Amino acid sequence: MPSYAYDGTAHTPTINGEMFGDVTYTYYCADGTKLDEAPSDQGTYKVEVFVSGGSLYYSRIRTATYSITEPSEASMFTVHVTNGNVNGKAYEKYVPNTVIAAIADAPAKGMKFGFWKRNGVTASYNTVYTFPVTENIKLEAVYLEADDEFNTTGSCVKDTVTIDKASRKITFSFMNTIPEDCTIVKSGLIATSDITKATDLSLENADITKEFTTTKHNFKYTWTKNNVADGQAWYVKGYQIYKDADGTEHTVYSEMEKATLNGSQTIHDDKIVGTSIMDSVNVDKANKKISFSALLNVPVDCTITFAGVVATSDEEKVDELTNITETEKTMVDGIYVRGNQSKKHTVRYTWTKNDIGSETWYADHRLCEKNSVNSKTVIKTL
Repeated sequence: MPSYAYDGTAHTPTINGEMFGDVTYTYYCADGTKLDEAPSDQGTYKVEVFVSGGSLYYSRIRTATYSITEPSEASMFTVHVTNGNVNGKAYEKYVPNTVIAAIADAPAKGMKFGFWKRNGVTASYNTVYTFPVTENIKLEAVYLEADDEFNTTGSCVKDTVTIDKASRKITFSFMNTIPEDCTIVKSGLIATSDITKATDLSLENADITKEFTTTKHNFKYTWTKNNVADGQAWYVKGYQIYKDADGTEHTVYSEMEKATLNGSQTIHDDKIVGTSIMDSVNVDKANKKISFSALLNVPVDCTITFAGVVATSDEEKVDELTNITETEKTMVDGIYVRGNQSKKHTVRYTWTKNDIGSETWYADHRLCEKNSVNSKTVIKTL
């Protein structure tokens, strides 16, 4: 098992070849102490893999030593808070999956706290918003007039869709929030690979229903679909059922995510929109250059008006990457906009920055059609 940089999560070994029988993983510290589960903290470990075999095959044991190293600055995500703070700071970098709590500032006279916006989307109605950091995040606490009868409701939105093509699995994560005077009954996600059900996917007709119960008001739910076949599409929605202060029960669904081993798309109002992923980032240290490659696609009834990447070496401009509206190659206030129009529905665009010095470069993928799709920022340094 190869060593990897700390990212807040536990990793399991990759098994090559055919395995016959059940597979059991046992983990040990460097001093031989047995662990109850796979480690996620920094350190050196040993993993023992036992394959049970069967009537036709011998059982086998394999061991490997690996390390979880200190995370690099390039692997960290930024959190910028307006009208609030995290541990007294309005801006900070965090290791992926670090759980943080954003605290809203006290409202001005005549005002009251309304809700948190996360990257422009309503995320929580609670003054303290707790969540894991899985991307670059811009938070803003929004305030309302004290006598405003603003009606808060529960929300369920996609957090991430992660595709592991080599292992044939897709992981879906959804973020949920309810007002402080409400109570969760249950939440989770629903899924199907039947396109006829996907047109009206609900708890009543889903092929797969995963349930999660909690007492929290902000929480994340994650599910992984294993053994995904080539060309197979999975349609997934997050959901939550909660009771308000009057005891009335409400059911809320997220927008639908469609995912295959080749990519994912969000369906807005029953329309599939384009999607983009950072396909690769290649560092050529000898020649002092970095190449960013984005893979972008739109439905067959759409047209790509601009597809490419946006990048900057100015840390203070990182949060501006997702707000770029230009649809041609240009330089905007220290931000490179690089891309092309295309008659194709799936394109790969690669941009290379030459003459790299000691600076860190930040890049995001950029897709423009009728709707604009921006996703997680990828950060690499030479």
